[in-house]
Amino acid sequence: CIHDDLRKEMSCAMDNGKYFLTAPGVVEMLMGHSANFASSPSIAGSALAAAKTLVTTEDAVKKMASAGAMELPTKILAYAGDGTDQAEVSLVRSCLGLMRNLCADDIRKNKLVDDGTMSQMLGVMSMEKYALDAVLMEHGCACLAAMSLRQPVNASRIAKAGATEIIVKSMRRHERAGGLQRQCALCIRNIAGRCPE
Repeated sequence: CIHDDLRKEMSCAMDNGKYFLTAPGVVEMLMGHSANFASSPSIAGSALAAAKTLVTTEDAVKKMASAGAMELPTKILAYAGDGTDQAEVSLVRSCLGLMRNLCADDIRKNKLVDDGTMSQMLGVMSMEKYALDAVLMEHGCACLAAMSLRQPVNASRIAKAGATEIIVKSMRRHERAGGLQRQCALCIRNIAGRCPE
């Protein structure tokens, strides 16, 4: 989905994404493979990564949500955070990548805060196994930045859940990861801008 046709002057990644999003059965197939994360983590991770690239518009978020994309993060994060150390880092990274794009929609991002998924995500992000992965942490911090954008209630809940400590620790640990540093700074700005206390 992400590869462009080098023979074209303009990027066609968006057009490719729209094509796959509307192609019969593609979204359902990706969500089906993603749901099998416990038995086929590599395939599920790849399916989640592909789904992420398709979620570029509000309509895409709605289409993915109708196929079960909003329920998957809760299940995968519960699997990762159950203390058995069984979830692969790549699976959780892909899960948070999809969540990151789902958070572009205000209704969906508020649902992820309200239903406890955000708290689950913070629990996983605080685990050493996952905190070592800069891209995984970037996706998580991007979710927090989106959840707190123009949402003072969310910003307050994120701060009270201990996210600021996780963010600062991640910034210190991955000081050369520019994308992560940017998302962390955006999140801190969003929280501080709405919650001066």
